[in-house]
Amino acid sequence: MKIIYHTDLDGHCAAAISLRWARLERRAGNKDCTAVELIPMNYGWDFPWGRFEAGELVHMVDFSLPEEDMERLVGLVGAEKLVWLDHHATQIKMEQGNEVLKALRGARVDGTAGCELTWAYLFGTKVPEAVRRLGRFDVWDFADEPEIMTFKYGMESVPNEPAEEIWDEVIPFPAKAGDPKTVAHPEDIARRMANILEAGCHVQYYVEEQNRIKAAGMAFEAVLQGHGVIAQNSGGNSAALEPVFNPDRHAFMVLFWLNKRGIWDVRLYGTPSSKLHLGELAKYLSYDGKGGGHVGAAGYQTDVRPFK
Repeated sequence: MKIIYHTDLDGHCAAAISLRWARLERRAGNKDCTAVELIPMNYGWDFPWGRFEAGELVHMVDFSLPEEDMERLVGLVGAEKLVWLDHHATQIKMEQGNEVLKALRGARVDGTAGCELTWAYLFGTKVPEAVRRLGRFDVWDFADEPEIMTFKYGMESVPNEPAEEIWDEVIPFPAKAGDPKTVAHPEDIARRMANILEAGCHVQYYVEEQNRIKAAGMAFEAVLQGHGVIAQNSGGNSAALEPVFNPDRHAFMVLFWLNKRGIWDVRLYGTPSSKLHLGELAKYLSYDGKGGGHVGAAGYQTDVRPFK
């Protein structure tokens, strides 16, 4: 079995859920889950085609390949063996008019994070609090819950790859498929969640202060596709530019950096009330048409420096 996952916190959580499901299935005698390999992916990376075999089970969580590559993967492993769980609006639009992709198992829902979709599909019970918090952060739906951002920072402060123990400490995975009994005691989970929040408070304070200092010295106003923006030549996420973002002057925020392949990575961040679909803009601006994302957050790659 292969688990393909997006290399962000939502993707790590989704892959952790898939991995625990596979372990339960293996104990139950599911031969598809005898051996599991985790494959991290990001947009623009080369896909490791040679690591896949005909007829093996594949979970693709919080990620999608371009349409022609999705069809190639279906042809390689078989439609009945590919489970596709994603929420990136520009990617799931590939289903429209494509009967091969539309028939795949899984769920493609805009507005519901990859980890939330993966839990609902594989376990079918109420989404655990840790999964909900990470999911709501990923779709930028936490205006009334500031603790979600703090929890996200706390989770980033500990090893959080899908196989790490932290996921067993904060998520009540069933002891076996369909069994309400949990591996971790609810009180232990609550205690670990509180520890994560406490750590997140310290990380958040430091990050916000560093972002303020960095943005003051590096951020600049520019125009991208006719839109006034605030931009910065650095990695990170929207928090990097929030100290200098002014919605009256800036349509959205732009972070950009030159990656090791000599290609520019560009991230776009808007506001919940923005009517501009940044995912569509990212797809248009990408040099290979593989960019995309959501209305309020998106990314793409280009071989042309975004700003002179």
